[in-house]
Amino acid sequence: MVKIMLILFCTFLCEYAFCQCEEDSVRSFGLTRIYDGTPIFSQTKNINDFIQENIIYSNLKNDSVEGKVWIELIILKDGTTIEHNIIKGLREDLDNEALRVAKLLKFEEPATLRGRPINIEYSIPIEFKRKNNSIPNLNDDERYLITIVESMPEFNGDLKEFINQNTVFPESAIQDSIEGTVYILFWVDIDGKTTDHEVIRGIRDDLDEEALRVARLILFEKAAMQRGKPVKVSFTIPVKFYFESEEKKIKSKRKRKST
Repeated sequence: MVKIMLILFCTFLCEYAFCQCEEDSVRSFGLTRIYDGTPIFSQTKNINDFIQENIIYSNLKNDSVEGKVWIELIILKDGTTIEHNIIKGLREDLDNEALRVAKLLKFEEPATLRGRPINIEYSIPIEFKRKNNSIPNLNDDERYLITIVESMPEFNGDLKEFINQNTVFPESAIQDSIEGTVYILFWVDIDGKTTDHEVIRGIRDDLDEEALRVARLILFEKAAMQRGKPVKVSFTIPVKFYFESEEKKIKSKRKRKST
C-alpha cells in the first residue's frame, strides 16, 4: 500500500513538474513558438473575418483614424484566451475596442507539444478600417494579418537560446541599471528570411537598437505553410535585458568591451 502511494505521489510530482516547466517556458520566453501543433481558431471561419465582423465602429470617435492595435494574450489548453494586454496601441477608444474584440476569441483547438495541449502566449493585430475602405483578404495580400497558420516557421535550433547568446547588454544601460523586455515585430518571408523589423514595445534607444540588431540576425530554416503553400507570416519576439546578479553586470561590461 505504501509503495502504491509512493508511486502515485511520484507520478503526480512528475506530471506537475512537466506542467510547470511547460508553463515556465512559455512565460519566460514571452511569445514563444515552442510547439509542434498550431492553435486552430475555427475549421469554418477565418480569424481575421471574425475580428472584422465583431468590431463595432459606433464605439469609436467619428473620424478617419485607421491602423492596427497589437494585443498580447494567452491561449489556454481549452482554447479560451486570457490576460489580454495591449503591446502597441493607437488611441484609447481604438485600444479599448481592440481589447473587447480580443476577449471574444476562443480557439477550437489549442497549441500542442508532443501531442499534448499546452498554454501559449500569442500576439495578434486588430486592424481598424473604415467602412468605405475594402478589407483585403489572403489572396490580395498574403501578409495581411497572418499570425496563425497551419505550420509556423521552423528555426534550426533553439530560438530563445539564439537570442540570448547574441544579445549584448548595452554598457550605457548597464551603468544606468536599466532592465526590461523589448518586443520586436517582423515578417518571415517564404524563403525564411526576416524583414521589416520594428519595435512595437521598447524601453529606450540603446536597448531597442540592440534588440533590433539581434532580430535581424534571425533566419528560419523553413517558412510558414498555409494550405500546403509557403506564406509570409508576422512574428513577434521578446528580447530580454535583465540582471540576475552583480556578477552578470560585470560579465556584460567585459563582453561589451571585447567586441
